[in-house]
Parts: sequence; structure tokens; C-alpha cells
Amino acid sequence: MAGIKGLTLLQRFNNKYVIAENGCWEWQNALNTGGYGTMSDETGKVVGAHRISYRLFVGEIEDKYLVCHTCDNRKCVSPFHFFKGTYMDNMQDCISKGRRKQRGKNKLGRTKSYSQLTFTHGTQNMYYKQNCRCPDCSDWRIRENKIRMRRYYEAKLK
Repeated sequence: MAGIKGLTLLQRFNNKYVIAENGCWEWQNALNTGGYGTMSDETGKVVGAHRISYRLFVGEIEDKYLVCHTCDNRKCVSPFHFFKGTYMDNMQDCISKGRRKQRGKNKLGRTKSYSQLTFTHGTQNMYYKQNCRCPDCSDWRIRENKIRMRRYYEAKLK
């Protein structure tokens, strides 16, 4: 099916990358804020260029799966550098390659101390700080926001 300017999706895709020395097909067109290539598909929806590459050269991919990079180059759209995986697979790959800081580590790699927060957040005296970034406070804020939004929409429907 011909798309923009009478070109097929494959023709449009092939005009937007160059092959680097390391074997990556580096995207030369639009990038999203995360540094990944983007392009519109046949329907006009803007999607990741790596997802289009996977679909064109490997096969269809369900929405629940990610197209993960083995080369760790966000601009790469080479189907030879991809594997299909879940969010958990991608995080495990990221951690195993040392690209992601472990939760609870500061910039120097030292473990943050949550001891004062744990004491304050004991089951007897639950007190959550608004600007605290510990896992307990983050979970509490998410729950509170969901409850607040549910009450708001229930009141609006009445």
C-alpha cells in the first residue's frame, strides 16, 4: 500500500537510516525525547522506528511486547540488533549490562539510607512525606491520587 508521496512504508523507512561501522542502522530522521527514532506508519500514527523495522523485517509484534536493543544504541533500527521481550526482560537486560542504577543508590553508587523514613513510616504511626522519594511514599501517593480521582469522577456523575 502506497503511503506518503506514493512510497511504501519500506521505501520510506529505507531512506531514513545509514549503516554505521559497528553494524547499527542509525536513524537519521525524527527522534523522540528519549532519543529513539520515530516515523509514521501506514495509518499516520507516529510510532518507534525500531518497532516499524521489526515489523518490516522480522514480523508482527503485539502491543504488550517491546522491541529491545542488543546493541544499546537508541538510534539503531537494525533488525539484527533486536529481540522481542517484555518490560521485565528489557529491565533485566538493562541491569545486567550495568546501564541502570539499582533502586536506592545515589549518583556515587552508595546505598541511600531509608532508616529515618522507615522509623517514621512504621505500621503504628503511618506518616508519609509529600516530597519523599522512598518506595513506600511513592506507592502511597499513587494510591491517594487514584482514590482522589475516583471520588472526583463519582461526584461528577451524580
